[in-house]
Amino acid sequence: MVDAVLAELPPLISESDMHVSQMALSFLSTLAVTHPSSLGQLSGGNILQQLIALVRSPLLQGGALSAMLDFYQALVATETPGLGYMDLLRMLTGPVYSQSASLPHKQAYCSIAKCVAALTRACPDEGPAVDVKNSRSTDSIRLLALLSLGEVGHHVDLSSQPELKTVILDAFSSSSEEVKSAASYALGSIAVGNLPEYLPFVLQEISSSKRQYLLLHSLKEIISKSSCLSLSLCLFPSLSVSVFVVRQELRGNGGDFLKTLEDPDLNVRRVALVTFNSAAHNKPSLIRELLDSVLPQLYNETKVRKELIREVEMGPFKHTVDDGLDLRKAAFECMYTLLDSCLDRLDIFTFLNHVEDGLKDHYDIK
Repeated sequence: MVDAVLAELPPLISESDMHVSQMALSFLSTLAVTHPSSLGQLSGGNILQQLIALVRSPLLQGGALSAMLDFYQALVATETPGLGYMDLLRMLTGPVYSQSASLPHKQAYCSIAKCVAALTRACPDEGPAVDVKNSRSTDSIRLLALLSLGEVGHHVDLSSQPELKTVILDAFSSSSEEVKSAASYALGSIAVGNLPEYLPFVLQEISSSKRQYLLLHSLKEIISKSSCLSLSLCLFPSLSVSVFVVRQELRGNGGDFLKTLEDPDLNVRRVALVTFNSAAHNKPSLIRELLDSVLPQLYNETKVRKELIREVEMGPFKHTVDDGLDLRKAAFECMYTLLDSCLDRLDIFTFLNHVEDGLKDHYDIK
């Protein structure tokens, strides 16, 4: 009976219907737990081919992706010959490491990285077979390696790897923007796995490094992922230490963070505001004491600066480009969040004066 059902599954695992694919994956996970011996025929079969194809789909996300991760963890736990940790890892990462071609969508790299992390969590004695340090690695390999390290580090403390910080910071100097972005994500995600070790390091680098744009993205990742700890505190009281560390570090190093709001680079100031907005939305208690210093700078970023407006010739036409538009949008988004989370700390009349100016601004601001 089980063999007959498995024979019917391959056409059901497809990006054309993610809901049906999710149900098929859930069935396979249940089968792996209740009848693990029946999964031996998966090795080299059509079902695994369909699974690998689905992992590379840019449409895989949400419930279907969660079901995929659950299945890989259940499958590797069965210790089925030919479907062990390294076997599944090679199937997932083979196309990238073969260097025959890069995957067409970044989402495919993200999904593969999540599957690698799921396998690693299910087999803690194994390590993710990814190599960031190899100088001969292609950008595709580095991209997958960094994303995989980030996903693993979110759940597993990687502080025992002393060279990890240097490796990630070196990746910030890559010629590939996608690799640099992945390195930024990896640092932030790994920091969540050990806040006392990595959060001071990130804050110190922000205050002393020229790579503030990428480091602020890392800090944003830390803040957004650490926000889920409030629920975990109800179940795991020991995590209160981690939350305390986040709060003390951000407050104690608030001056260093505020310097980024005065950086001459528009992109650094914009990411600083995005990071501040994330903190105000997820953990307003972290930034309430900083508002007296931040608000004047925040309001200053809502002003239109004529020196940032330029004209670009496009054939016979002239097009006006406002380089400060995205920065003003980020500032007004912060104001909107503060109105909801820190209303009692605002001078409402000063606040409304700047809102009034915004209503006279570009239609994207209005």
